[in-house]
Amino acid sequence: MNIPITLNRLTKTFQAGGTENQVLKDITLKLISSESTAIVGTSGSGKSTLLSIIGTLDRPTNGSFFLGERDVLKMKAGELSEVRFNDIGFIFQQFHLVTSLTVLENVLSPLLMRKVEFNKKERAISLLERVGLKDHFHKLPSQLSGGQQQRVAIARALINHPAWILADEPTGNLDTGTGDTILSLLLELKEETGCGLIIVTHDLELAKKMDRQIEIQDGEILSEERRTTV
Repeated sequence: MNIPITLNRLTKTFQAGGTENQVLKDITLKLISSESTAIVGTSGSGKSTLLSIIGTLDRPTNGSFFLGERDVLKMKAGELSEVRFNDIGFIFQQFHLVTSLTVLENVLSPLLMRKVEFNKKERAISLLERVGLKDHFHKLPSQLSGGQQQRVAIARALINHPAWILADEPTGNLDTGTGDTILSLLLELKEETGCGLIIVTHDLELAKKMDRQIEIQDGEILSEERRTTV
């Protein structure tokens, strides 16, 4: 499960209307699964772009990116799809649940048409029970609160035993109390499963609860801190 992420001198440039916009500048990082990591910064700082690259949803303009010993930037589309399926679980601010599917069906949805070495339904039920949704298997997303919908999204992200969970503003649509509960759940599941956890957030108080905080400003790493324990 321990698959480090290594980024070296990563840049990302967009072209718009003849103008070049450098969103990421010379990002060098090594992320390890034993640490929970928060990437913080204001809107437009480049933090979500960085997470998209780490999640193989986007490609950098220059630099190198290794997932363990694998050179991600040399992979073709089919290989990247397999990396996303096998190694990465995504959680988003907007939940992205399929409104016509039940809670259980949503959790099972990443495994559609996939062969796996475990019982799909048993795994989904076990995860839903773990995130506190034992009595909600057959409900639709519209019948759940925001916090419950995010719990479904967490269970879905974990369905295939990923090496990494990447969460983009996972508490952004939740009130403070519910957001704190969701973060605590993510940290507990990280310890239980051994997966790595990277959260993008603008909430500095939330970030302080993570082992490591990386602040991005104008596409560059401004500072790094590690949480001190007493």
